[in-house]
Amino acid sequence: MACLLWNCRGIGSSNTIRALRNYIAKHDPNIVFLMETKQKKSKLNRIRNIFLFSEDFYVDPIGKSGGLALWWKEGVNITILSATKNYIDTSISIDGGLQWFCTFIYGCPNSEGKKEVWNTISKLRKGDEEPWCLMGDSNVITSQDEKIGGSPFVARSDDPSRHS
Repeated sequence: MACLLWNCRGIGSSNTIRALRNYIAKHDPNIVFLMETKQKKSKLNRIRNIFLFSEDFYVDPIGKSGGLALWWKEGVNITILSATKNYIDTSISIDGGLQWFCTFIYGCPNSEGKKEVWNTISKLRKGDEEPWCLMGDSNVITSQDEKIGGSPFVARSDDPSRHS
């Protein structure tokens, strides 16, 4: 099984759709998770139909910010357990096989929002024994090596991703 996860920073332009087409053609994913779509469900459904994904779930953007899209192919069974502007929590099985949990995440860029998202996500699987995977863009970096441009990275002791 292959998953494609992309912080597309808006999927309204033909260049972005062309790039997505190239990624899908190259990797043939069973699941696609798009973050920061900046588009409503109606537009995303038209795009999804181009790529022949049979199922979908969306979190609409707030104004022109955010937006999540989750697409999957036939044979992949996804149940949406919960969703917010920062994640889609799911239960997944492939052709009736092993069930596992996956939380597709688009983390908040500011410190206070990060704490809220991490606290919520950390409670999702409390006590569960089944496999669980987090995928997406957590908007967390741990060193300058993970960053290009912008302000220099500064490690913060209050960053919720630095604590278990």
